[in-house]
Amino acid sequence: MMTKLKKILKNHSFTFWTLNLYLLLLIIVPKDLSTILNVIPIRLVLSGLFLTVFIIDLYLKNISLNKVSIKWLVIIFSIFLIFTIPSIFVSKNIIVSLYTLVKYLMIFLITIVVLKINLTKDEYKIIIKNILLATLLVSLYGVYEYYFSSNLFTIGSEKYLGSRGRTTSTFFNTIYFGIYINIVFCFILYLFLKTKNKLKSLITFIILSLLYLCLILTFTRSSLLIFFVCLAIFLILTYYMLKNIKIIFVISMIILISTSVSGSKSLFNDSFSDGFTIISNFDILKSFIPSTGSNNNGDEVDDETDFDDDSLNHRQEFAIIAKKIGNDNAPFGIGFGAYIDYMNSSDFDNTYPEFTLTKTHPHSTFTLMYAEVGIVSTLTLGLFYIGILFAYFKNIVRNFARKDSVYALSVVGFVNSIGFFAVNLLAENATYDTQIFPIFIILNALLLSYIRIDIEKQDKKILFISSTGGHLSEMLQLKSLFDKYDYFLVTEKTKSNLKLRETYKEKVDYIPFGSKLHPFIYIFKLIFNCFKSLFIYIKFGPDYIITTGAHTAGPMCCIGKIFGSKIIFIESFANINTKTVTGRIIYHFADLFIVQWEDMLKVYPKATYGGWIY
Repeated sequence: MMTKLKKILKNHSFTFWTLNLYLLLLIIVPKDLSTILNVIPIRLVLSGLFLTVFIIDLYLKNISLNKVSIKWLVIIFSIFLIFTIPSIFVSKNIIVSLYTLVKYLMIFLITIVVLKINLTKDEYKIIIKNILLATLLVSLYGVYEYYFSSNLFTIGSEKYLGSRGRTTSTFFNTIYFGIYINIVFCFILYLFLKTKNKLKSLITFIILSLLYLCLILTFTRSSLLIFFVCLAIFLILTYYMLKNIKIIFVISMIILISTSVSGSKSLFNDSFSDGFTIISNFDILKSFIPSTGSNNNGDEVDDETDFDDDSLNHRQEFAIIAKKIGNDNAPFGIGFGAYIDYMNSSDFDNTYPEFTLTKTHPHSTFTLMYAEVGIVSTLTLGLFYIGILFAYFKNIVRNFARKDSVYALSVVGFVNSIGFFAVNLLAENATYDTQIFPIFIILNALLLSYIRIDIEKQDKKILFISSTGGHLSEMLQLKSLFDKYDYFLVTEKTKSNLKLRETYKEKVDYIPFGSKLHPFIYIFKLIFNCFKSLFIYIKFGPDYIITTGAHTAGPMCCIGKIFGSKIIFIESFANINTKTVTGRIIYHFADLFIVQWEDMLKVYPKATYGGWIY
């Protein structure tokens, strides 16, 4: 046993084991132990230690990095950090503002490190076991805390008749615990549905049951609403998994727990009532998110609240005053992380004498960020979240036809990211937390890295597309590739091209023939072409798009580029020294641009000369 353990430890880098320990401690270390000597933030120390170990291992060449491009991530987060710096100079607490800046810098560096580390499949399996263990521990502790702890959090639980209180487990508050549950639930559900091992099925089902029980025991409306929205999206997008008999056990478990926990009926009624109120009234939704529409020198923000529930009315009022502060202190805010310090200052009392509620943060990351550091950093943080969502979305679109692990795991990541984004937008400033935000970042970085490995192992699909006539003739010169790859042909629908069905059967599809000689009709056909191209793209899901032009291929190439396919454009044989219209456009984003005449390198300097296609 010890020999096997030593072998396992020796076969993996110190950075790998530190990452596992770091992730485990992030999840299970309780909020009561969040500082060392009540001064030094323990999770910030753990982040620093992990980064230090990584730098040492990298210097000693004990680890290698992958070739994943992080250019846009670096640009977005750099802009975010740069535009937070001016707020430090107006902060009421410079130390807190500097600490907040360092905290986000570390989270940014950890994101890059986890994305760039080369991990093996076996190492990912170890990490998954680690996550399952940590999730089991915090779930068990959450149940124990609710039923046996004398220090159970009780604020707000009185509205749920029969509730003893609200469990937080190891997290800062009930919402953060609910966020963690929503981050991991669909992933563990995927593991449960996928595995054929009876013991693994039992373990993952037990964890799922404990997680859902803990979700109810948090008695948090936003977490419950987001849970069911995310679960519905997951089940819709992975509809093919519904034929798995195990899904019946999951649904039965959810129904049983939902109907048996005391106080759950009130929780469900209030949750869906409040959710309907927010969704059905855009003005209410708008009051929770930042805007730059008014300030004290212009029209006042509407102070009227819209809920029958005092806690939600107060949340709306906290959001309204934060928006006023952001508008009045544009463009750089009142100090990164120093919102409460500003509210406790004489400047706040003199500027907003009408505010009589508790001086606390708004329950929205983006509203709080807007007040503290201004609109630019707030928008770039939003772009960061949108970037994560799009990374998953493009994998979903491109792999819809495959329905493989890449598709399913991308759905998992997309769903948990939607949930995290929504709760930060409307319910809590979780992006500021040194526990739940790093957990979200690390788990998604790991998931994206794992998906990348699966993508590299996929059999490649190639879509060939061209206009009719000479362009099609050139494309068919590449038919020797048809036997080597999973292929699909797309061309214009003409009488002569219909014969392609006889040879290529279901491997060919058509889009309407369009001629620029009839510009008015051509515009409508081009619009239809765009939608038909998107349909074909989703239906086939190509990794590569090869085209010989012309205008027919334009929409498909643009769609492919957006969703991550490689674009190979072969400029027309007929063009000896001039550009085609389509070539002029696609040249700027094609992964490989081939010309058939050497003189064409003068007009396309970055092209590759490939010789004649005939």
